[in-house]
Amino acid sequence: MKSHIFSFLTLLLLSATLSACSGITFHFSPEAAVTDVILQQRGIGDMTVNPQSIVIRQTHKIDSSSAIVVYTFQALLNDNAKMDCLYSTQTRLSIVGWQVGSGGGGCSSAPKTEEGQEPLPIQFGSGISTSDQGGNTSLSDVYGLVTNPEIVKVRVTWEDDQTTEAEVINSSFITFRNAAVGLKTLDGLNQKGESIFNQSPATTPEKK
Repeated sequence: MKSHIFSFLTLLLLSATLSACSGITFHFSPEAAVTDVILQQRGIGDMTVNPQSIVIRQTHKIDSSSAIVVYTFQALLNDNAKMDCLYSTQTRLSIVGWQVGSGGGGCSSAPKTEEGQEPLPIQFGSGISTSDQGGNTSLSDVYGLVTNPEIVKVRVTWEDDQTTEAEVINSSFITFRNAAVGLKTLDGLNQKGESIFNQSPATTPEKK
């Protein structure tokens, strides 16, 4: 037991030393790594991030040393226009804790709807990235926010016609594949497994 404690303390001291020398902050979790980067940047282009609006929607483990974090936040433009942002970022566990890797997302103004008109049930994004460790490993992900409470699961059909499904957690979803393949269509499923919303990147959303 003592040897395990000693090993952990040695690793922690080594990590802290490396962090101090390299200027890299030690993070104990993927969520902490993502949040810290947002707080350090505070700005994206001409937008200023509101730190109190950061919400970690969910974290999905890829393997024992990597995970994808889905998160939202609000930002202000120079003219004080409010923007809603949705991002997905890969993180990886290293000798100096969890660190942020590749990722992406986007921001848009709050959707304006006519009186009596509901906003889109699903807002989503997708991306393809290569391994942060080099090589030819690729990862494709589709992620988003779900505003319709009847949608409990999201089914993604990829360009090669394979499908994956993801449960809605904290009003969000994410699904991924270890391959370079794009999104073809997306369906929002209810408790019965019926599609009540369908959309593809190049078509108008269809409510059922």
